[in-house]
Amino acid sequence: MASITNYVKEHYFYEVSRAGTDYFVQNALSLGLLRNGVSGSIDVEFSEIKYVYAGNRDDDLIDIDVILNIYADVVWFELYKTSSSQKKNRWLRVSCTARVEGGLHGFQIHKVTPYKKGELSLFERPFTDELVPFLWKDELDDTAEAILRLYYPDALKSPMQINPYILAQTLGLSVEFREINPDTSIFGRIYFEDDTEQEISKMTIVIDRNLEKIRPLGTVNNTIVHECLHWILHRYAVELEKGSADSVTQISTTEEADEKDWMEWQVHSLAPKLMMPKAMTQQFLKTKFVELKKNRQVSSIIDIIEDLIKATAKYFGVTIIAAQKRLAEFGIEEARGAFNYVDGRYVPAHSWQKGFLGVDQTFSIGLKDLSKLLSEHQSIKNRLAEGGLVYIESHICLNDSKYIALSEAGIPKLTYYARTHMDECCLVFEKSNHNQGSSKVTFTNILNNSAELSITPSFKYPANDRNLDIESRARLLSELGFELSQVLKELPFDFGGALNYLRKYRKLTNESLSELSLLSVEYISKLQNNHIKEPSVKTVVALCVAMSLHFQLSDELLKRSGRSLRSLSMEEDMLYNLMIMSSSDYTVEECNQILIENNFTPLTIKKDSSI
Repeated sequence: MASITNYVKEHYFYEVSRAGTDYFVQNALSLGLLRNGVSGSIDVEFSEIKYVYAGNRDDDLIDIDVILNIYADVVWFELYKTSSSQKKNRWLRVSCTARVEGGLHGFQIHKVTPYKKGELSLFERPFTDELVPFLWKDELDDTAEAILRLYYPDALKSPMQINPYILAQTLGLSVEFREINPDTSIFGRIYFEDDTEQEISKMTIVIDRNLEKIRPLGTVNNTIVHECLHWILHRYAVELEKGSADSVTQISTTEEADEKDWMEWQVHSLAPKLMMPKAMTQQFLKTKFVELKKNRQVSSIIDIIEDLIKATAKYFGVTIIAAQKRLAEFGIEEARGAFNYVDGRYVPAHSWQKGFLGVDQTFSIGLKDLSKLLSEHQSIKNRLAEGGLVYIESHICLNDSKYIALSEAGIPKLTYYARTHMDECCLVFEKSNHNQGSSKVTFTNILNNSAELSITPSFKYPANDRNLDIESRARLLSELGFELSQVLKELPFDFGGALNYLRKYRKLTNESLSELSLLSVEYISKLQNNHIKEPSVKTVVALCVAMSLHFQLSDELLKRSGRSLRSLSMEEDMLYNLMIMSSSDYTVEECNQILIENNFTPLTIKKDSSI
């Protein structure tokens, strides 16, 4: 790309040098080259342009500061003494303006002032050496708002969809739809001068006419805004290039781009902020969230996050991905867990404790990427093989009934609790994105990019304390699994024998089991001796909860009692299932309270031998 420093050196060195030299000689005293009362002479030997800084203005000109270093031979003539000389140099700031159109024109020098080495030009809106605006990440929303204030002020008054055609028209740009290339790899182009061969005029945005057939409407809108931003931000860079090299006709928007390029990063980052300005989008989200929450009758944002993203995308005319990223920027972390596309399908929405995941971290990983990691991390492979960890819904999760449940079709799924507490049960991976396509940079394709980049992610497994803790818990689950298999093998087939075996396995006496279950010691003894045929479901559930049995063991004890939860009402069945699935988290007394609150009789009554 063209350099304004090189351009000024090549075209305006003489004017700048002359202005600097004149100031150097005329201000010898103030510059400390000569001393009061001492006559002398100054012989300028040469000057060099060290730096050139440029800044944007509100008119058709740009500000230019040329930092000039002047070298001279200074001779002093003192009374009754011979002359002496010394080499001297001073840095000067030469302040100029110019018009950028096919290079720099109308170059004017306004003043020369001393320059202290290390000082920067303090332009409010500085350019790079290539005349690309300086934009910082934390200033992007302010920049988008400033652009809208100039070219689309209504978008800052109330939430609305920006019409990209009106924006283009306001800038003096026209929009045409043509086939750019057969594979639609180039989404759009902005022309900076006439293309006589294709009969396309300067200041024309061309959108591939097949784009809307293969991409959502939001992509078309984004591409037009994308090219408008190139015109607003980068026309000076293009005009400088046009005056420095071969003619540049157009800038294209494709999927082959190097996002490290600053110009493309600026446009790619600014486009969604322009289409979804911060204050107006937050106003929309606040209203829409209340509406969705009321209509869906849910309490958690995870239950409506996908609908919220879809509604935002539709309202502002952007893609799902753009809306998702915008919500995440506003601190709605749940958006990061929505619409994750892995292995040809969308991963169910999930969330985690706010602030838990880093910017480049994720819980989701595809099979192919997982297989690569397993070859490098034997510990994960071992935990999966042992059953302590399970790969489910594109996550690696602890194989615990708290987090894993069977659907009606018998397919393992993450529980709702797991999907809303991913930080508690799933491994974390670090994800980095790499653009597909060429990284070759030339001016005609340097701005090539897409609103939705084709990227190839790569994953790393950080063996940090948190992931290692998950592995440790998985190891315990694996050990428990082995232990369970042994217990199940040894478990007697009769109810009394099974109860006695499990009581001893849990290292409980009849007395302690009585305290925990609220059943009398006498009654427990009768059960263990099979003196009571077919004990009630309530009694068996109470015993399972009292002994904090694993769900599989509780299920086997129920079978040996000749009872089944399925014989109960759906609501009662569900409650009992939840109790034995989470037996370690509840006491019998707590379960009784839950049943009473739901208009059911308690499991047991303290020391009542009749139940």
